[in-house]
Amino acid sequence: MTVSSKAAADPQQRPRNPNRSAPFHRKRRAAWSNAERMVAKSSMVIQSVAHQHAFCQRNV
Repeated sequence: MTVSSKAAADPQQRPRNPNRSAPFHRKRRAAWSNAERMVAKSSMVIQSVAHQHAFCQRNV
């Protein structure tokens, strides 16, 4: 009975840990991807504004 109870308890605990860790990793990856996207957009905007400003100065 003890061996069967341990065997029954181990499979229950083993799937729980990966199932719990997987969503957290996915959420973290999604958050990082969103942050990277925001940084990329801001950098692109800054580059475009800087380029337009320099281009206007060149024309003047």
